[in-house]
Amino acid sequence: MTIKFKKWGSSVGVVIPKAIIKKYDIQLDKEYEIVEHEDSFTITEIENEPSLDELLKGMNRKSRYKQEERIQGSVGKEVFWKE
Repeated sequence: MTIKFKKWGSSVGVVIPKAIIKKYDIQLDKEYEIVEHEDSFTITEIENEPSLDELLKGMNRKSRYKQEERIQGSVGKEVFWKE
C-alpha cells in the first residue's frame, strides 16, 4: 500500500488510504503526534485527558468520601491558632 504527499498551503499533507483509516480508526477531530526516528517517523494518536465532568461523573456532596476515609482532627501544621 502506498501513500501520497501533496502540497497543502505552505505545508505538506498526506493522503491516507481508506483501508488504513478504517483499520486504525483515524478520525479528523483527534490529535496525532509525529514521532521522529533516525530514518523514519511514526504517527501516534494523542490520548485525550478526561474532562472535569468525566472525572466527577457520579460524584455528589454526600458520596465524596466514606466516613472512615476522612481525616479527623489536625494532622500537621495546618492549624495555626487554637480557639
